[in-house]
Amino acid sequence: MVSAMNINLSYPEDRIQYNRNRMKAHAQFKYFDRVPVICGVSLRYILNERDVGYDEYFSSPESQVYHQLMNMQWRLEHIKDDAIQGIGVSVSPDFSTTRGSMFDIEIHWSDTEIPKTLPMLHSVEDVKKLKVPPPTNGLCGKKINWYHEMKEIVKTHKVTFNDESVPVKVGIGGEGGPFPIALSLAAENIYLWAGEAPEIMHELMEKATQAFIDYEVYIRKMTGRSRKGCGMGCDGAEMLSPEDFAEFVVPYYNRIYETFPGYRGLHNCGKIDHLLDIIRNDMKIDSLNGFGDLVNRRLLVEKLGGHVHMSGGVNISLLLDGSEEQVREDCMDALKTLSSKGGYILQDGNNVPPGTPLNNLEVLINCSEDFGIP
Repeated sequence: MVSAMNINLSYPEDRIQYNRNRMKAHAQFKYFDRVPVICGVSLRYILNERDVGYDEYFSSPESQVYHQLMNMQWRLEHIKDDAIQGIGVSVSPDFSTTRGSMFDIEIHWSDTEIPKTLPMLHSVEDVKKLKVPPPTNGLCGKKINWYHEMKEIVKTHKVTFNDESVPVKVGIGGEGGPFPIALSLAAENIYLWAGEAPEIMHELMEKATQAFIDYEVYIRKMTGRSRKGCGMGCDGAEMLSPEDFAEFVVPYYNRIYETFPGYRGLHNCGKIDHLLDIIRNDMKIDSLNGFGDLVNRRLLVEKLGGHVHMSGGVNISLLLDGSEEQVREDCMDALKTLSSKGGYILQDGNNVPPGTPLNNLEVLINCSEDFGIP
């Protein structure tokens, strides 16, 4: 049990205003004073920096509230990017990227690495027998229960931001997207079924999509969050051919976008050069969030530049092991190539590797400042 705590978070107010101005201009495919920068320092990066194990973090909702507040404090003190645009403070039940966890899927827990789901569908018969569970089933049910518990826990903590008392809001995340759900359930079998048993692949995607929609409807009603707009992940789908992507991914993602009309966000950090026309013309996305360094930058800006907001592209291998000069060269190339038509954020693929030197992350901000307005 974590005791009630008093914590003061601080961040320069003038920097908050500049960050806000940059992101407001970004939304209009413009730039305020430079290209915005976001460092994707996720859970596994910050816990590693704070020397906290996963057993501790996943032990209870009390522990998650405490460590998420401590993670935020660490980020404010060490990462000087454009992510902070206000004085809001929030926490949420977090089981990392355990996709498909409303199904009765087995999960491998470890103190030294993020939890991993273990595939449960090994044959076409397994897919046929699979039932779409209620959104309160499995680990998703635990997440929902923790949400309600955290709503009470935050009342015992006193949090100030720049010496102003602020409430701690509690949110709850989604399930990534139907393809990551299907991939968690069936692993590499989905690529086999796409080629040899397309009707089974469709059945799996149908069930994954319905589970995703049911969960989204449930949590949006529970939290009062708007039914408008949706952002989804699609990692793993880059291994499909354009024909298979158009058949097994596009219709299911479009159904979700139509269920939650408005903003259309997509994340994929794989090599998606061969899918860009489909993503632009058939999925009609508004933003490509945290794309990876494997994508051809020049092709990406040719296909999506000026029409789709984009963030990502920085080489994470260089961030982890490269010199500051190598990181700088990579970032300057990304800025020169990807910012030309507006709407670009200099970022990695949402996943800065643990152990990445802070000096290398500072290079992103320095490069943006030196580069200025395209």
